[in-house]
Amino acid sequence: MTKIKAGAFGNILACLAGIPDKAKAGRIVDALIRRRANRPLPVRVMLDPIRKSSQLWRPYMERHDLDLPNQYHNGGGWPFVGGFWAMLLKDLGRKDMAWKELTRMAEANKAKRWGFYEWFHGRTGVAMGMRGQSWNAAMFILAWHALKEDVAIR
Repeated sequence: MTKIKAGAFGNILACLAGIPDKAKAGRIVDALIRRRANRPLPVRVMLDPIRKSSQLWRPYMERHDLDLPNQYHNGGGWPFVGGFWAMLLKDLGRKDMAWKELTRMAEANKAKRWGFYEWFHGRTGVAMGMRGQSWNAAMFILAWHALKEDVAIR
């Protein structure tokens, strides 16, 4: 069984780059699903947020309340990463799930009147960060074309 300790985004990119073979990439995706990396929306970038009690905690993480557990880089959900996730699922032959996850990415982008928020709280799914992040829109379009046109990423 493949175990994913912390970072979802790095694993997704490694799989898309073809670093692990497709069988191993499939096991990585299964592990990410078991860890609920794609919940409450695709995708939480850090599966095990760093807590204040951890020796990995740094004082800067409290600045502006950005990197508290389940927020921003410390376990927040990023719609941008959801596009890579959908493309990886498609590349592994999981097309139905890829379309469902892309639809969930669209729902995230739609939050607060199509706010295209930068990131979402990793547990509650509340839109946070800056509004109007064009990379979320661009990644949705790229992923949609990859799925619709059956473009291979690997």
